[in-house]
Amino acid sequence: MSPISRPQRPSPLSREALPLQGRRSLILMRVSAAALMLAIFLLDTFTTLEGAVAVLYVVAVLLVARTYRRRDIVIAAIAGAAPTLIAYVDTHGLDHVGSQTLRAFVSLSAIGIAALLALRNQSAMRTLSDQAMLLDLSHDMIFVRDIAGHITFWNPAAEESYGWPLPEAVGRRADELLHTRYPQPREEVEAQLLATGRWEGTLEQTTRAGVALLLDSRWVLQRDIHGRPQSIMETHTDVT
Repeated sequence: MSPISRPQRPSPLSREALPLQGRRSLILMRVSAAALMLAIFLLDTFTTLEGAVAVLYVVAVLLVARTYRRRDIVIAAIAGAAPTLIAYVDTHGLDHVGSQTLRAFVSLSAIGIAALLALRNQSAMRTLSDQAMLLDLSHDMIFVRDIAGHITFWNPAAEESYGWPLPEAVGRRADELLHTRYPQPREEVEAQLLATGRWEGTLEQTTRAGVALLLDSRWVLQRDIHGRPQSIMETHTDVT
């Protein structure tokens, strides 16, 4: 007999994996970032405020970074850097060198650094999720969450065992969704995870149908290239 294979699912960071509510959130973040950029541009162009006002474009870049879309981050960075440069040249010209030049340089540098860091984080998150997709055939429940606890990957075994399909699980906080109960204070679990990069133990979670599960749990911490905690992959085996 040939092995049973599951159909390939889209990455949880892809457009196809997002439910309607998630797509609306993406649109809201994009519109909010665009409105913020317009407000900053008007403030920087038509007021006499001192200081690197344009550096506030960094906030818009960080806002669209939550969409986990490379194109959104690039567009936001360009949309912030271009008006900053245009406003400076229009006001001071190319030959002027002074405090305004320094402020413009600080703003452009901040926008560029924020965009690069956001792109690097997005790339790492996508790589981890793509790697986790290789575990789709596992009989264990496997999901990936970011440091804030939001689920970014949810394998078929998790769908079957917990009862939530992928689109409904992605973006939710794992502990709140599953009503996780730990054998020790959560702070101690997190401390061990941060110190060693791993945690193993037995915990309890609840399915969508209200069934309590006793699980053998294994966590692995993923760090970025600077060594900062980025995401956690959790593997759970039902030992109920």
